[in-house]
Amino acid sequence: MRTAFPGETVKTSKLLPNQLDYYNWLKHLKHQKLKVTKQEVKQEDKQQYDKHDKTRDPVWEISDQ
Repeated sequence: MRTAFPGETVKTSKLLPNQLDYYNWLKHLKHQKLKVTKQEVKQEDKQQYDKHDKTRDPVWEISDQ
């Protein structure tokens, strides 16, 4: 069995192929859920900010002075 040099990363996985596929699927799923959660939190923060600071859409149009 070959051992790695200090600081060298091991390039082979100790997982079986089906376990590795499951791990990759789970990792992808986790990242997707995190992305959706971050978007929801960002939208909720925006709504709270707008409500607190009473923001409104501009009433002026292009070419107004």
